[in-house]
Amino acid sequence: MFQNTVSLSKFAALCESANHELPYPVEEQIEQSGHGLANELLDLVLGTGLEDHTVLIMECFINGLHTAVRRLDKDHGKAVDEMRSLERENFGSEITDYQLQEATTKARRLKVTMTTMEILRDATVDMYATSTGNTWVPYTGSAKNAATTATMYEAREVIRAHDIERRAPVPSAHVVVIRADKDTKTVTDATRVFDALNAALERWPDMQLATTGNYGAEQTALKWAAPHVKAGRMRAPIIAKLDRDQYGFSAPFKANEQLIALKPVHVFTLAKSLENTNADHKGFGPALNMKDLADKNGIVHQAITAKAKPAAVTA
Repeated sequence: MFQNTVSLSKFAALCESANHELPYPVEEQIEQSGHGLANELLDLVLGTGLEDHTVLIMECFINGLHTAVRRLDKDHGKAVDEMRSLERENFGSEITDYQLQEATTKARRLKVTMTTMEILRDATVDMYATSTGNTWVPYTGSAKNAATTATMYEAREVIRAHDIERRAPVPSAHVVVIRADKDTKTVTDATRVFDALNAALERWPDMQLATTGNYGAEQTALKWAAPHVKAGRMRAPIIAKLDRDQYGFSAPFKANEQLIALKPVHVFTLAKSLENTNADHKGFGPALNMKDLADKNGIVHQAITAKAKPAAVTA
């Protein structure tokens, strides 16, 4: 899930640091616009002949906002790289110092724009989930001079914040992972997923769900988590997105490595539908790989089964 983690005070401070000659919209305005956009589109679709395609229409719309976020994020990264380059070349000269000021301002303004689009996207996602019950998941050197001017220090703060955001978070909650085949979408599958996660929540009241957001049981798990998150009983799930552009066919396995890096206390897998009686079908490869990774790292693994009672969750 893409939960907005930027508080009003932080967003306002971010806008102020951008030092733009024009004012930025406040966070409440952005959120209201996101809710309004989602409502307008849902009103157009629901209750009409378009209703059968609600998911496709809404996901394409939200993914458009998400694409803007990704492009702005990439541009911000390039701006930070430019600041690094100028910082390395800075000899305390007024020309380079001015260029560094300009690059810092550019990076900050890009950050504000990207954050604005994130807030807009997240508000749209929230209204979509509230109205339909569906969960949206995205597709996819050292300085030459030791002298440090005030501008260089300011630039370094922007770079440091950028680097911190890129580090994988280490959640303080007990992370519970679920990995499943996309065809695990029968009523039996959903029931057993709910049973497993309810048992996990009882064992770890502060649990945080982690998944790749794959279709089937992983989407079921996200739907299970949604009311808990909305009620404030649980943190928003962690999504290890598949990066097919970089990793190609190995992307699902790279996502597994990211999930394991979160040091989960428990891993659930559902490698094939519980109603799949084909003995030749051994199961979804990435789900089986997740089991192997859990075993290798000493993490408790539990295959979700069709037994009458859920297996006990162990520490």
